[in-house]
Amino acid sequence: MHCKQKPCSPAEDRFQELNANALPFGILPSFDSEPSVRVQLHSGDLVVLATDGFFEWENEQGEQFGLVRMEESIRSSRDSPPAEIITRLYETVNAFSRGTKQQDDLTAVIIKRW
Repeated sequence: MHCKQKPCSPAEDRFQELNANALPFGILPSFDSEPSVRVQLHSGDLVVLATDGFFEWENEQGEQFGLVRMEESIRSSRDSPPAEIITRLYETVNAFSRGTKQQDDLTAVIIKRW
């Protein structure tokens, strides 16, 4: 599983990608990881944790949904509650795929500071 952590700052209208610094929680009983990354969130900021199933889902022509479309979907619904942002993202990638088979898991978590 590959995760992208992307704080979305509406004040700056930008995304900042933070690379994972450890294995997903619970994969190994003990694992030394890099120090945690601290992110200051301001009102309206988002942290998006999403697996690669979203941005790697391909349409009929073999084109991936990609990070740019993912960011556009999140940006267009960033004023909504987190559950609605995830729903919108899923609907957008599903429409893009035009019925191609989902090849990977789709997991997303949105953390939003109100």
